Amino acid sequence: MQRKYFLPAICLNLLLFSGLFSQTVTHTRAFSGIPNLQTTLSFEKFSIGAPLTGVEVTVRLNTEGGYAGGDAAVRSSGVSLTLQSDDVRLLTDLFQPAVETLPAVADITVPAGETIQAIPALRKSSGGSIGSRFFSDFTGTGTFNLKLDVSNVLNMENPSEQGIFCPPTCSGTVEITYTY
Repeated sequence: MQRKYFLPAICLNLLLFSGLFSQTVTHTRAFSGIPNLQTTLSFEKFSIGAPLTGVEVTVRLNTEGGYAGGDAAVRSSGVSLTLQSDDVRLLTDLFQPAVETLPAVADITVPAGETIQAIPALRKSSGGSIGSRFFSDFTGTGTFNLKLDVSNVLNMENPSEQGIFCPPTCSGTVEITYTY
């Protein structure tokens, strides 16, 4: 009787312990500048002979400095980051974006005619898993490019009024993590 449970027990143990032996390779690229920042980041494709079991994309965004105010009433200010590619599909298996637009926007209240107010420093991150049906985009030899766009965000009560705005500086990283 015990013999018939022996093979399923071995299979179950192999499945449970296979995750313990997975390995990862991470490629990180940094960016910095003043919005409206557009740059292209190049990453190496996964070229290790083992089967690819996961691709994660992580974006970290930091903002610092900047100010807003003047005659216009300012409600919020900051930056917004988008990541796109013509080389690889940044999608989940449900064809949804694996990395959403990342806003780093501070709610500030500067009444019209008031003095200028500093924009607080912000730290934001976003990430997601690429769907397994798109792993082939990330495998092979060579590189692929990701287009990074960091845009200014300024929400005013009456946009026709004049105000003063100095955007925050931004910096951060984009990481591609391969699991095999």
